[in-house]
Amino acid sequence: MGSRVDLVKLFGIKGAALLLVIIITAFLVLNYFNILSLSTLYPNLFGFMPNRNLQTLLNEDNAGAIFIGCPIAQDLCYGGRKVEVQTEGAIGTTSWLAFNLPAQVPILAVFNGGVKREIIPLPGDFSFNLVTLKSLNGKYQAQYLFISKTVAKGDKKQVIDGGTAKKGESIGLTEGYPLAKEENAPSLHFNISIVDSGTPLEIPPDNIENVVLP
Repeated sequence: MGSRVDLVKLFGIKGAALLLVIIITAFLVLNYFNILSLSTLYPNLFGFMPNRNLQTLLNEDNAGAIFIGCPIAQDLCYGGRKVEVQTEGAIGTTSWLAFNLPAQVPILAVFNGGVKREIIPLPGDFSFNLVTLKSLNGKYQAQYLFISKTVAKGDKKQVIDGGTAKKGESIGLTEGYPLAKEENAPSLHFNISIVDSGTPLEIPPDNIENVVLP
């Protein structure tokens, strides 16, 4: 309390307020340039703060570069872990990021692109939902895999199959069903790959938003 009074006496009320604004601005700048990233260290508390790697900013003049966003809400974005998914048919064997999510969590487009949905039936009333987002330049695709009990028709805010989504727009909703029988099995798998070769890209779970696709 004493230090606060001394600060006001030293700078005056306007000066103390200006100093406080400067300190807050400094924290925001340090976080944005990933120098002292509170949003990465404490995503539950500071996940709302903008954050961008300095090297990413320096490369933003690269023609055609794609800066990916979070596949889900930012406060959940850094809760993923790497897994190897071995399946047959349309999905193949690839590396994915796995997320444990409840039902009705919006799946977000990580870049601008076209949306395609594929329904893969499972025993009983369940089915795999494979949502593919293909970048507008045709080089990359992001895939989202989750299980639903019925074919999701979506809502007015959700991009329909065959439509075009903007980065950050909802392209689906999770239903919370686990993708495996193991305890704490994830309910959403996500990856990005090169369209021509099918090669999956390395997506760091703790730094998704700083990935740049050339």
